[in-house]
Amino acid sequence: VTGEAEYTDDTPIPTNTLHAALVLSKKAHARILSIDDSLAKSSPGFTGLFLSKDVPGSNRTEPVIPGEKIFATDVVTCVGQVPLRLIPFTDDIIGIVVADKIYIEYSELPAILSMEEAVKTGSFHPNTKRCLVKGNVEQCFMSDGCERIISGEVKVAGQEHFYMEPQCTLVWPVDSGNEIHMVSSTQ
Repeated sequence: VTGEAEYTDDTPIPTNTLHAALVLSKKAHARILSIDDSLAKSSPGFTGLFLSKDVPGSNRTEPVIPGEKIFATDVVTCVGQVPLRLIPFTDDIIGIVVADKIYIEYSELPAILSMEEAVKTGSFHPNTKRCLVKGNVEQCFMSDGCERIISGEVKVAGQEHFYMEPQCTLVWPVDSGNEIHMVSSTQ
């Protein structure tokens, strides 16, 4: 035991490994009009292309509550959003450079810069609204059943924790391809 953390990137990479290059949104809020993948397809080391139609099922990350799409399909909501494409390359550096140069035509949508604007436009996380009620609240308000009624507004500035390593996964087949071995920086 050395006391040193071991990260996915510390794992030796098997021979013939393919590296996933992600094509990310370069606009904060926009409709995707078209994507030109020809540069990727003509680049050395290109081995294929994954799009939303290649994801069987719902194209979402959702163990319980419907989450974000794995691949953005029509609208992006932030710079660097969910990959628009995943391109496997034999060389990770070429893949990153090419993915960054994929041409995406956008139609920009209005920026939403505050929580109030998000609520007003219905742009906040649609599947997270929860209303907890016990008893008949309206009846209580109409009668003398409420000892006190307190109203106001609460704002909580949420924050995301800081990752010690970038999200990455290393997967390779074992047992003649019947199983896979996976090392991942998940929680």
